[in-house]
Amino acid sequence: MLDKAKVIFLTAIAVMFSCVSCSNDEPTANYIIIDATGIEVENNDIATVKAFVYKNVIEEVESEPLEIASSVFENGKFSLFLPGVIPDKYLRSTSEHLEGITKSDINAKTGTISIEAFNSAGEYVGNFTAGLYSDGKKYYAEYSISDRNYTLKGDHKYGSIDCNFKKGINISYINICDNKFNVTTQKPSSENIKWCFGIFWLEY
Repeated sequence: MLDKAKVIFLTAIAVMFSCVSCSNDEPTANYIIIDATGIEVENNDIATVKAFVYKNVIEEVESEPLEIASSVFENGKFSLFLPGVIPDKYLRSTSEHLEGITKSDINAKTGTISIEAFNSAGEYVGNFTAGLYSDGKKYYAEYSISDRNYTLKGDHKYGSIDCNFKKGINISYINICDNKFNVTTQKPSSENIKWCFGIFWLEY
């Protein structure tokens, strides 16, 4: 069984997230449908896949997550609709942990999305993660939700960030090189995202 806290922490390295559009001047909140197929799972009784938003993923004490989607898991596949709008209380500011990073809107809030697996008894058994390869590099794909459009750019002691987040669901691509985490919202190639049960950069 995976260490759930470790998976959530890895999922939180990039930042982003949602809100509702109130006028024509407001951007429409993006939503995403995940159709994951071809997932090989051995010796695991996985019946259900659920998507949760975690607010406090860096602090020692986690807040109660919000379930935003669920799907049956069968024949190595699942499908999840990730909505672009969730209650503001499940989002958090991203500026306090990003020394050296310029944030275009200090009031922007985000939430990290975790895709989790449960057995037929309803017990947590691990996480599904995703990623892709491009030019010989491996990228982990993180899903998140933002309450507005904003950018995060710059260098910090753990790596670099060059992200343009949109209101609603976003995907960040994380490359680990020389123990540095380099994060971008620009899809690095035309390759399709691959899903696995476990941590993507360890499984592929």
